[in-house]
Amino acid sequence: MDYSGILYHTYDTTTGTFTPAQVPLEEVKVKVWIADVTARVTLIQRFYNATPNRTGRAKYCFPVPASAAICAFQFEASDGRILRGECKEKGLAQEQYEAAVASGQTAGLLEYVTDDIFTISVGHIPAHAVVETRLVYVMTLYTGDYMDQRDLIQLCNVAKLAYPSPWISK
Repeated sequence: MDYSGILYHTYDTTTGTFTPAQVPLEEVKVKVWIADVTARVTLIQRFYNATPNRTGRAKYCFPVPASAAICAFQFEASDGRILRGECKEKGLAQEQYEAAVASGQTAGLLEYVTDDIFTISVGHIPAHAVVETRLVYVMTLYTGDYMDQRDLIQLCNVAKLAYPSPWISK
C-alpha cells in the first residue's frame, strides 16, 4: 500500500485486528488566480470508495505552501450534499465531528498540523461512492530573493516532505 488517498482502518471480525485501507485519489484540479505577488488557489480533490463497504473514520494529510492561509473548505458528499467548513475552536470542532460520526452521519473536519501540513478527517464514505473536497487558500508569491521573480509551487505529495503518517502504525 502506498498510503496515498484517504486512509482508514478496516476491522477483520475473524482475527479481531484492524488493517490499513485507503480510498484512492481519483482526480485533482487546481485553479489559480494570480494578481501581482499573490495567488488564490482552489484545490479540488475527488476520491472514490470502490469497496462494497462504507469507511469508518478516514483521514488524509496534504501539504499547502507555508506562506498560504486557508480561507475556505467544503466537502461534497456522495449524495450531492455540500458541507461547508466553519472556523471553530479546535475542541468544539472535534466534539461536533465526533458526535456526527458516532451518529452515522457523513462529516468532515479540516485541521492544522504544521505551517505546511493540514489533515482532513471524513466520517463514513459510503460504498461505491465518490466524494470531493475543495480547499481555497491565498498565498504570497514573492520570495524576497529577486524583485522580478515569483514562485508558485503546489506540493503534491506529503511523503516527499518526510512527514510520518500520524495515524498509520507499521
